[in-house]
Amino acid sequence: MEGPDYIWLRLYISSIQVLEVYYDRIYVKDREYADTFLESIHISPLIVLSEISTDVIREARRFKTSYSMSLADAIAAATAKILGAALVTKDDELKAVEEAGEFSVLWL
Repeated sequence: MEGPDYIWLRLYISSIQVLEVYYDRIYVKDREYADTFLESIHISPLIVLSEISTDVIREARRFKTSYSMSLADAIAAATAKILGAALVTKDDELKAVEEAGEFSVLWL
């Protein structure tokens, strides 16, 4: 009898996106709510990328200059492209990048 099949996922978030979500949580509710989010990052399965590689910087520049998007979105897009990962987002700024076939987007 064969055992169960497992799918292992690596879930990444850059410190830039952590800051973006943290700020949004303050705006949506309050600082206590945002602080709870920030503390939950440390116990979650997310891998927080605190450094931005030279390759991501170059790719982020290309995304920022080629598509209409924020710098934070350009960094997220570049990170997904370099890692060969799908980007999970609800941000409409990334529709053009997905349509261009740069990488996969999983929409929230």
